[in-house]
Amino acid sequence: NDRSVGIEIANMGAYEDPAELDQWYTRASDNRVVFNPPLSDGATGLRTTPFTATPARPEVVQGRIHDRDLNQYDLTDAQYASLIRLTATLCRVLPRIRAEGPRDGAGAIRRDVLSDAELAAFRGIVGHYHLTEEKIDPGPALDWDRLIAGVRRLD
Repeated sequence: NDRSVGIEIANMGAYEDPAELDQWYTRASDNRVVFNPPLSDGATGLRTTPFTATPARPEVVQGRIHDRDLNQYDLTDAQYASLIRLTATLCRVLPRIRAEGPRDGAGAIRRDVLSDAELAAFRGIVGHYHLTEEKIDPGPALDWDRLIAGVRRLD
């Protein structure tokens, strides 16, 4: 379409029951949370080796999206670094995309669907959950302030 660019971020997602995350994450002997998918052959498909996928924040992030209380682990620092560089590049080559997310009256990133009029007027970065109640990604763990500040630093 002529309105958006989609970015897919690999993450196990957000769940209402935080115990769902236990099948994907374990706590290492040094107390770090580590992504540990339950794969029968042990092959994660990770192309960066050696690499241990560790959420940027060690605790489960809780947040409310579309009237649902959700739990999610954060992206990795490497994912944030890549996402920031990619988003900064998109903002540079597609100047209608500003380094900003949709905010509420208190200045926090909104966690609801934008109306058609709001979406038509907005020129920035949105998540799927800003477009439809059927989606909850990127979830409550995405650190929008980190993303936006990082993009602005590269701008």
